[in-house]
Amino acid sequence: MTARTAGSSRLTAVLVAAATAGSFVLTAGCTAGQDGTPTPTGTQSPATAEAPSTGPDTEPATTAPAAEVDDPHLRSLLLSAAELSGGGYSPTTELDGTGVDLLANCPALDGSSEPAAQARIAFITQAGATLGESLQRMATVDDARAVMAELAGVPEACGTFSAELAGKPELAGVAMQVTVTAADDPPPVGDERVGLRITVSLGQPLVEQYQYAVRSGDLIIMVFHAVPLGTADAELTGTVTETAYRKVTGG
Repeated sequence: MTARTAGSSRLTAVLVAAATAGSFVLTAGCTAGQDGTPTPTGTQSPATAEAPSTGPDTEPATTAPAAEVDDPHLRSLLLSAAELSGGGYSPTTELDGTGVDLLANCPALDGSSEPAAQARIAFITQAGATLGESLQRMATVDDARAVMAELAGVPEACGTFSAELAGKPELAGVAMQVTVTAADDPPPVGDERVGLRITVSLGQPLVEQYQYAVRSGDLIIMVFHAVPLGTADAELTGTVTETAYRKVTGG
C-alpha cells in the first residue's frame, strides 16, 4: 500500500507534530474517505434518540461517485478559528504532503467505503499543537454506520505497530511506534460516537492525539487534537467535536 497524504486516507485524522527532527504528519483514513480513526468504544444512542438524519435510512444502495475533495456545502459547515475552544489556532494547509505511512502495517485504517462528499480544515498553534475537523457524507446511512464500526475496531485490529515516515526523504527508514487505543467519553451527541487515542514514539513519546468521530445520519463528523512532545487534551477535543456537531445539525 502506498502512503496517503494528509486528508486522503479514510479512517484517521491528520496527526501533526513538530518532532525532534522537524515537523511530520501522521495520517490514516477518516471514515468516509479522508481521515481515519479506529473503532474502540463506539457507543450508540437508542434508536428513538437518534439525531436527525442527514440522509434517508431507506436510501437504496448505489455505487457512490468519486467524492468531491472540497464540497462547497460541507465546507460552509466547517468550524472557523473563532469558534474553537482555546486560543492561538490559525488555519493551515501545511499538513498536506508528508506523513507516517500507517496503512502498511495497519490496513484497517484505510476503511472500506468512500464518501460521496467531504470537506476538511486544520488549525495550528505556534507551538505545533493541531486541531482538525473533517466532514464526510456517505452515500447511505448504512455506509456511515459501517465506517463507525470500522473505526471502533481499529484498536483491536492494529494495537501497536511500526510505521515509517513518508514524504521526507531525509528521514526515510526511520520507524516510529504507533499505538491506537480506545478513548473514553466521546461527547454524548449524535447517533453513534467513537473515540481514539493515538500515540507515536521513537524511543520517547513524540506525539499524542485524541480523535472523536460522531455520526449524524449519513454524515460523519471527525475532530482531532494532536500535540507534539506533550499531552493532547481529550476535554478540548470533545468540546470542539460537540461544537462542530451543533453547527452541522443546528441542534
